[in-house]
Amino acid sequence: MRGYIFTCYADGSKIDDSAKFKRASSVSEMLERMQEGFKDCKVVDCEPGDFGDCFAKFVDEPTQDTLEFLAEEYGVPVEVLTVRAPGTHPGGKQWWVDVIETVYVPVFETENA
Repeated sequence: MRGYIFTCYADGSKIDDSAKFKRASSVSEMLERMQEGFKDCKVVDCEPGDFGDCFAKFVDEPTQDTLEFLAEEYGVPVEVLTVRAPGTHPGGKQWWVDVIETVYVPVFETENA
């Protein structure tokens, strides 16, 4: 299923380390499902989230089993995960795993709006 990956586990645009991800087929479905998680706040939009450095870091090269575990644990298709070797990113000697699709986070109505 193509569509939009999103999470409600974020502080502003910064995605939490323990975030779980979901998929929606349209922006309107994504906004509706985001709102379901926040009864006391109004979700007015969504924006691309940010993992900081990367989604996950490893000392040793991640195996296919590791990628499948991450996909299942966090709710993303394994096909959207990519591995970056040391020297291909600014992270030194670690292996980085990134999500190659945009992960959206909610934008809330502010009191001044």
